[in-house]
Amino acid sequence: MDVIDWSSVLIPLVFACLLFRHKLKGRHPLGQVFGMTADRRVPLEVAVGIVVGGTVMAVIFGMEWAFGVIQVTQSTSPGELVGRWVVFLAVAAVLEEVLSRSFLLGGLILLLGDSKWIAVLISAAFFGMAHITNPEATVISVAGNTLGGVVYAVAYVGSGRIWLACGLHFAWNFFQGPVLGFPVSGISIPSLVQQGPSGPDWITGGDYGPEGGVIGLSSRLAVIALLFMWFKWRQPERSWWDLLRFG
Repeated sequence: MDVIDWSSVLIPLVFACLLFRHKLKGRHPLGQVFGMTADRRVPLEVAVGIVVGGTVMAVIFGMEWAFGVIQVTQSTSPGELVGRWVVFLAVAAVLEEVLSRSFLLGGLILLLGDSKWIAVLISAAFFGMAHITNPEATVISVAGNTLGGVVYAVAYVGSGRIWLACGLHFAWNFFQGPVLGFPVSGISIPSLVQQGPSGPDWITGGDYGPEGGVIGLSSRLAVIALLFMWFKWRQPERSWWDLLRFG
């Protein structure tokens, strides 16, 4: 692990200590402090995240295929592929969400109070820079991962806990790699669909994956819009302004 890899773990742990001190000082419930409260709505939030993440990734695939900037060579039977990668990517998504959202973003919100958007942007920039050492990383990929950090942060702050963000994060990576055959942040994964880029890297992301191209990057904005639509549907009595400022 290099300096960036270590910092992406150690810095969130520092904020976790800050949150734990806050929990002890105010005797707040541990799950509430770390955004991990569990109730009967958890499966719904995870499912919504999976549906939104999987649908948007499928749209990315469809657009790139329709525009002729990727070529599909073949597809394979699922075999053991799906089950194995479901477990691995689910664990990876939860770990990243705990570090980047529960610890880092939660700690920033504790420090910054009502300035939640500033906390979102700082944590997102940290998330983007944490991927700078990934294989095939570019300026566009860092921007794409930073915007991805905004997506997961909006899911966390808007819902008040990590489950929606976990579903989104898992679905984005799972449908991106093992299902549709894109590289996942520069890492190639065995997949059901065999495909590769045939257009400019700045459009497709090339060997980095969709986050490294403008189609994937712009799709993050669609996810953010869908999240706020979900929040509005769940709380119709709240104004759009109140939702947008996380009031």
